Amino acid sequence: MDKIHYEARRGVYKGNPTLEILKNGEPFWEELPGSKRQFIFGVRKALLISACYDYIEKYVDTNGLMCEGMSNIAIKNDERKTDCVINFHTGFKKSNGARVESPYMEIVGTTKISFGLKKAEALLLLKHELKNFVGSH
Repeated sequence: MDKIHYEARRGVYKGNPTLEILKNGEPFWEELPGSKRQFIFGVRKALLISACYDYIEKYVDTNGLMCEGMSNIAIKNDERKTDCVINFHTGFKKSNGARVESPYMEIVGTTKISFGLKKAEALLLLKHELKNFVGSH
């Protein structure tokens, strides 16, 4: 089995800096509500992620199980003014009504970002790169 390699690639979208997370050099996605074919975000979403790293780590360490019964966790970050709320979900219903049992984490602040375990693992592995991205903007 080949080893999975995650990397962060900086870019620009409509004049705004972005960070794209790649898996083995390619875009990747998870089947989650509103999920896009790429894992790419700007500075505002990177700030939300950065403010919630402790919870992201717990989420990954428990394989998403910590999310059961936990929701509306308020995070206050005075340093970067990135107050947000974390919601954990155990699954979701697709547009065709089928239920998908796949835990995911949602962070809501001035914007919103959701991700499952695969993306959370990538974010943990690339924590240094993400913090550098946030720090440079």
